[in-house]
Amino acid sequence: GIIEALRGRRADFDARCEHRVQVGMDAIELCYGEEIEEVARAAREAFAAVDTTGRGELPRSEFRRCLVSRCERFSSMEVQMLMQMCKEDDFGMVPYDEFNLLLQQLRIDALHNAVVETKIEILRVHLIQLSRNEGFQDTVIPIWDLRILLLSADQLCLSRMQIHVILMVVHPDEHGYVDFEYFLRVCCTVIPHMFDAFALKEKAEAIAKEKADELDKKEMEELQGLQSSLAKRRMDEEDQEDAQANAPDRDAVEKALIHVCNVADEKHRQQPTLDVRRFLEAMRQESVQACQLSDPEMRGLIAEAEIDNVSHEIAYVEHIKTWVPIVFELRKSRVYDGILNKDWGFDATHLVSLAAYEEKFPTYEGGEGEQYSRPSS
Repeated sequence: GIIEALRGRRADFDARCEHRVQVGMDAIELCYGEEIEEVARAAREAFAAVDTTGRGELPRSEFRRCLVSRCERFSSMEVQMLMQMCKEDDFGMVPYDEFNLLLQQLRIDALHNAVVETKIEILRVHLIQLSRNEGFQDTVIPIWDLRILLLSADQLCLSRMQIHVILMVVHPDEHGYVDFEYFLRVCCTVIPHMFDAFALKEKAEAIAKEKADELDKKEMEELQGLQSSLAKRRMDEEDQEDAQANAPDRDAVEKALIHVCNVADEKHRQQPTLDVRRFLEAMRQESVQACQLSDPEMRGLIAEAEIDNVSHEIAYVEHIKTWVPIVFELRKSRVYDGILNKDWGFDATHLVSLAAYEEKFPTYEGGEGEQYSRPSS
C-alpha cells in the first residue's frame, strides 16, 4: 500500500543521491541569510503582537496561528514542518527567540529529504493529482488557481519564496490564463533545480568568493591610498547613486501602483477593490512603467493577488502593501538569479520534455482536457 510506495520512493531517492552533497548552515546562510532574516522578522512581529507577557514564548496553538497568519511568508507545508520541529516545554509553551535557526534547519532538512522534488516523474504525477483534487479539467488554468495548487502541494517542501519565484517565471496570457502542460514543464524544470544540493553548494561558494573579492578590493584601495583609485571609486559610487536615485524606492512604487488602481476603481468603497480584469488593465497602464519593475516582478505581483471567492474582487491596497516590500527584498537575493535571468516563455529550449511520461500517467483523465475558451475582454 501507501507505506510500501513511500519506502520504495525513499530507497530510490537514497540510491540516486548515494554521493549527495551535505549542505551545511554556512551555505544556507550565504544563499538564504537575508531572506530568512526577513521571514523571521515578520514571524517575530506576529509573535510579539500576541505575546502579551513579553516572555518570548507562546502556547503551541498560538505559535501555529501566528505562522498561518503570515501566509505571504510561510507555505502550509512550511508551517507543518516547523510545528514538527519546534521544541515545547512541559507546559506546552514554544519559545521563539531562536526562530532563525529553526528556519535554517528547515532549509537543510528540505534539501536533504527532497524525495519528490528531485524526481521529475513523481513530481509531475503529484502536480497532476493536485490539479484533479482541485477539480481542474481545462487545458488552460488561471495563474491564481495555479498559485493555490502550489500552496497545497503537501509532498513538496517549497518555501513561500520559492513558490513566488515559480509564479514570477510562468508566462500567463493577457487574461492571466496558463497552459497547464506548459506549467508542468516549468515546475518540473525549476523545482528539481531549487532542490539540487550540489548546485546550491556551488552557488554558496560563488557568493562567498564574490564577497571575499569585494573585501579584498576595498582593503587594497585603503592600503594603497592611491588618489586615482579613490577618485575612480568615488565616480563609480556616484554613478551607482545616480542609478539608484533614478530608480523609484519601495514607497514610491507602492504609492504609484495604489494610485493607478485608485483611478481604475469607480466604486470608492472604504475597502478599495477591483475586479480581476480592471486590476490587470491597471497593472498594464503606461504610468506603471515608471516603477521600473521587471517583467518577472510584475508577473509575480499579479499572480499573488488574492481574489475573493464571492465577489471575485482584489483588495488591491493590502495586496500592494504586502507584496511590493517582498519584490524589493528579492532584489537583494542572489540564490534565484540563475532562474530569474532565464527566459521561461512557452518555447524556452531549457524546459524539460514530459512527453515520455504521458502514456504511463496522462495529464488529463480520459485523454484530452476540455478546451476552454478564454474570456473575451
